[in-house]
Amino acid sequence: AAAPAPAAAAGAPTAEPEAPSPAETPTAPTQGTAKPPPREEKRVDPEDGQACTLAELQRKYSGVYSEAEIQGYWDFECTPAPDVGADAAAAETTTAPATVIKPKTTGSRRF
Repeated sequence: AAAPAPAAAAGAPTAEPEAPSPAETPTAPTQGTAKPPPREEKRVDPEDGQACTLAELQRKYSGVYSEAEIQGYWDFECTPAPDVGADAAAAETTTAPATVIKPKTTGSRRF
């Protein structure tokens, strides 16, 4: 049987207690700094014209192309998909004022 560790003598330096592991350390919630998770970017696949995420593109072409080829296709060939929701909201709030064209008066030198 192993002998128990000797007790520290009075006045002798003691070892530092071990720091808790990250799993044991409680995390305090941050107030007011929570951001919504970013939406995953969608791009248009020029092959079929459909907007998809990188993960969807990888599933679509897995077994046909390598991961590096798919990443290169995403980076250099696929174009960012228009944000339909933002465009519709912007169109509703930024209506241009109507331009009124006055008819020419008789005898006017305007073209």
